[in-house]
Amino acid sequence: MFKVKLFNNPSVDLICEASLQPIIMYSEHQRIIQVMANLIHNAIKFTKSGEIRFGGHMKETDTVHFYVSDTGIGIPEEEQQEIFTSFKKLDREVPGTGLGLTLSQTIIRSLGGKVGLESEVNKGSTFWFEVPLLMR
Repeated sequence: MFKVKLFNNPSVDLICEASLQPIIMYSEHQRIIQVMANLIHNAIKFTKSGEIRFGGHMKETDTVHFYVSDTGIGIPEEEQQEIFTSFKKLDREVPGTGLGLTLSQTIIRSLGGKVGLESEVNKGSTFWFEVPLLMR
């Protein structure tokens, strides 16, 4: 695990919870990095103070689970189903196109995986995705 303060917002800690066990995947690693970067970027945009945690671990013998968890504003339950819809933005004040989560979901599905979230308003959100060790 390592922790750093965000340069543009020192009241937010960015914490990597890396697994000590190496994981060897046969997949499109650039796409997985792209999705993780997008989820971390979203967490930074919506977290004014607190922490953002990210990492990954083996879930089953053939699946890897990645996550980004924050103490940000959270997403109301009634809007959680729509969050992966193209151009859907919950906060018009925050810059962005509303395509990041849609693109991330499309990438992960193309790798044979799935995407999800858990969130509570004013407590934060955890976005996660799971991909197979071997690309099918």
